[in-house]
Amino acid sequence: MSYANHMGFFRSFHVEGANKQKASGSSRYIPIKIKNVKKLTDQAFDEGKEVGDVIEDSCEELAYMLSRSNSGVLFDTLVYSFREIMRNVVEHSNAKQFAFCSQYWPSYNKVEVALLDRGDGIRESLKRNPNLNIADDHDALNFALMPGISGRAFKGAPKQRGNWANSGYGLYMTSRLARQGGSYFIASGETGMYLSEEKRRHLETPFKGVALNLSFDVNRLSELKGSLGRFKDEAAGIAGKFKYGKNLEASVASVMLRRDFRNDS
Repeated sequence: MSYANHMGFFRSFHVEGANKQKASGSSRYIPIKIKNVKKLTDQAFDEGKEVGDVIEDSCEELAYMLSRSNSGVLFDTLVYSFREIMRNVVEHSNAKQFAFCSQYWPSYNKVEVALLDRGDGIRESLKRNPNLNIADDHDALNFALMPGISGRAFKGAPKQRGNWANSGYGLYMTSRLARQGGSYFIASGETGMYLSEEKRRHLETPFKGVALNLSFDVNRLSELKGSLGRFKDEAAGIAGKFKYGKNLEASVASVMLRRDFRNDS
């Protein structure tokens, strides 16, 4: 319990008597932090930016804290992954805030990222898409991890424009990155799903909102831009086989690093 206390686990939800000493973070870990969704959207409005840009600015700071570099495949992978899972909360969950933490173990060549919110959850979010027939939370998770499935972008929905348009590819892309020697876990409602290169397991994990855990094998991280391109092509093939996703193309942000789509614009 002392490790959890040191990392701010109990203090994060205001347990009385929690250790007042605060883990401030280092080049190895980011302690539990809380982000307020309204503050992010207000900041974007005040600065005249897209909220995706505000999120990415924050993610670049977090990635630097872990990798101690502002370039390279580890930095890029962390920025991309932080950004996509945070965007998912802001765009879909209706949560007022979310929590996250991360740690890097250089001696094991391993990075873990965890995030949770207490918002609507995957099932409620996807119910906004009238083209989906979702029986339970198990179905909802399976749909959420398919490319081109979204509760906001679907045939008949108002057209979204710009680099940050939602397209239902973010969870698919981050899960493919993590599964290259690592793992991906997501829980929402009554169901959790664990994915790795060799395993796929469903678990009973009652949880209001969404909890995510991504584990990366740093040795297996190839050049990110190439990986995203490969996964994009793979995703397009999968989406084309199903009527739910074939009408949606991946948004620019879902398949590129920000600096690349800025250079293309």
